[in-house]
Amino acid sequence: MKKTLLFFTLFISLMAISCGDDDGPNFSEKGTWKLIDRSEVGDDGNVLDCEKLTTYKFSGNTVEATVYDPNEDESDCTTPESGTLEYLIDENSFLVFLDDSGNAIDTGTNIEIRVFDNEMKLVFRDPNDSPTSAIKTETFERQ
Repeated sequence: MKKTLLFFTLFISLMAISCGDDDGPNFSEKGTWKLIDRSEVGDDGNVLDCEKLTTYKFSGNTVEATVYDPNEDESDCTTPESGTLEYLIDENSFLVFLDDSGNAIDTGTNIEIRVFDNEMKLVFRDPNDSPTSAIKTETFERQ
């Protein structure tokens, strides 16, 4: 009986340890992300320091965005724009924004989302072009 109890206690202890926080990669988009890089067709890809203040915060089924865009002469950024939208990620890993009725909002681009641990890439694609050609790629770091 003592051996059975000891085995049971050891088994439960091992299960509790193995079911704890996983130190493996995190593939979830949930959390706050800060822009660190951008590459765009026909652009040199330089990201202004003020643009690096751009953040996306994914929580539940909403994303809150604060976007800093460069001004006309690209010497500084304009006043940031902020907004919150509901979203989903479809079976093709595309980010789909939803209106208040739950219908997809046509953004004019397909936005593929790729998350690996502390890095997220948003790849913007022209829906009328080759599915592998990117218009722009933005890279974010988990905060």
